[in-house]
Amino acid sequence: MKFGLSLGNENFQGLVKSAINAEKQGFDSLWVADMSRRDVFVTLSTLALNTKRLLLGTSVTNPFSRHPFHIAQAMASINEISNGRVILGIGCGSKKNLLAPLSIDRTLPIQTVKESVIVIKKLLMGDKIRFTGKTIRVKDAKLDIVPNNNFPIYIGARGSGMLEVAGEIADGVIISSLANPTALKYALNCVKLGVLKAGRKYSDIHINIFVRICVSNDSDSAKQSMRKHIPYRIWDDAWSTLNKLGYDRDVVNAVRKAFEASNLEAASALVTDQMVEDFGITGTLDECIKKIRKFEKVGVYRLIVIPLSSGMETRDDVTEIIAGEIMPKC
Repeated sequence: MKFGLSLGNENFQGLVKSAINAEKQGFDSLWVADMSRRDVFVTLSTLALNTKRLLLGTSVTNPFSRHPFHIAQAMASINEISNGRVILGIGCGSKKNLLAPLSIDRTLPIQTVKESVIVIKKLLMGDKIRFTGKTIRVKDAKLDIVPNNNFPIYIGARGSGMLEVAGEIADGVIISSLANPTALKYALNCVKLGVLKAGRKYSDIHINIFVRICVSNDSDSAKQSMRKHIPYRIWDDAWSTLNKLGYDRDVVNAVRKAFEASNLEAASALVTDQMVEDFGITGTLDECIKKIRKFEKVGVYRLIVIPLSSGMETRDDVTEIIAGEIMPKC
C-alpha cells in the first residue's frame, strides 16, 4: 500500500521544506487542498520545482469555483512542469469553508462533477469540444497544450451517488475520512456499483483513503486530539451517509447544531467514540498499525494521511512516526 502526505497550512518556505522531507521519507505523493488558503495550483507548481519523484495531487479542486477548462489547463501546465507527476482530484467542494462564502450554490453536485470529468478528459486529449450538459457547457473549447501522458483523475466522494460516479468514469476515488474498514465497506460497494454499470474492472480503480491520523504513546490523548476534527465531518456529510454508519439522528443533529453555532467545544463533546473510530486513525503505534493493515485487506491502494499533533507529539513528530515506523510495516 502506498502512502501520500497531505500538506498543512505552512507558508511557502514551510511547504517546500515539508515536501523535500516527504520525498526523503518515502511518501509516494503530496496532496494539497483547494480551500481558502494558498492557491492550490500555484502551490503544486512550487512543489513540482522543488521535488523530483513525488506525485502531486489536488485533494480536491471543484468545478463550482473553477471552470473545468481552467482545471484542465492548470493541471496540464503543472504536469509539464513536473515531467508528468500529477494527479487530478476533483469533487464538489467544501460548502462551508469555500463555496458558501463566495455565494456559490452546490447545485446538482453529482451531475456537475460527472460532466466536468467528461469535459476535462476530452480537453486533455487535445480535442476541440462542444458540450451541453445539465450544468456544464463549453463551445469550441480547446487546450493548446496536451499532456503526453494520461495522468489519473480521481473523484473525491463520501456520498453513495458520487462514489458510484467515481466507479463509473474515474481512474480512482478519494474517500474522505472513512477510516473504519466496516464503514468503508459501504463506500466500496457504491464504487463497485459504478464499475458494474460502466462494464469496467474494479481492479483498475485506485482506492484512496484521505484520513487524519494521530499516533501517540498516550492512546486517550490521541483520541481526544482527533475528536475536535470530527464535528465538521458530521456537519458536512449527508444524513443518508451517516445513517449507513449507524449513527443516532438526535446525536448527529446535536453535533450539527453546536457546530453551526461555532461552538466547537460543545460539538466535540457530543462526538461519540464510534465517530472517532470511523473518521480517523488514532491510538498508539501498535493500534494504528493494526488498523491500517485492515485497509490492505480490503484493497486500499493508497492512504493519504493528515498527521495531527496529539499535544504530546507535534505534527512533524507524527509524520516521522508514519514514515519511519508505520510505512515499513504496512
